[in-house]
Amino acid sequence: LINHWNPNIAAVEKFFFYKSSRTISVVQARGVIMMLLASKNIKVSEYSPAQIKLTVAGTGKASKNEVLDAVMYNLNLNKPPKPDDAADALAIALTKLNEEGFN
Repeated sequence: LINHWNPNIAAVEKFFFYKSSRTISVVQARGVIMMLLASKNIKVSEYSPAQIKLTVAGTGKASKNEVLDAVMYNLNLNKPPKPDDAADALAIALTKLNEEGFN
């Protein structure tokens, strides 16, 4: 995807430790993503979950459904994006766009 779209910026969610069986695999995947972006000299911004929620939904304590509703509203979507994690990725992208300005 990076080679196809040739982005010059990227955004990722900051990782906070969770007690979960998926923690190690999430950290490993994030590390690979960060390494690949660095190898392509792509500037990466990192945002905390609360920062993303605040930017997209107006409160840092927004629920997943509130974030989903805000993403759908901001992108004029009639149906929720699939898979479920796509809404989170779109929320991160909207946070980056908000930081950069919508030029």
